Amino acid sequence: MLPTPSSNQVDLTLPSAATVGPGFLLYFNDFSGTGGTNDIVITRDGTDTIGGATSKTISMPNGYLWLISNGTNGWGVISELLS
Repeated sequence: MLPTPSSNQVDLTLPSAATVGPGFLLYFNDFSGTGGTNDIVITRDGTDTIGGATSKTISMPNGYLWLISNGTNGWGVISELLS
């Protein structure tokens, strides 16, 4: 079971894009609806990027982040509702 931000901020580190391979999908969602009070912070592994950034933060109630691995050095953002 994944942690929820219902009482605290949740910090998550992505797996290496090279390790999971191209096309690997990840979806993060604030199902608890507490974003803005208790955020979800998604951080890159090593030198990977997340849509050109080093991290993304879901700080909106019911916000989400949908990612796809490029298989080498980063994660592309398919869709996001962060703040």
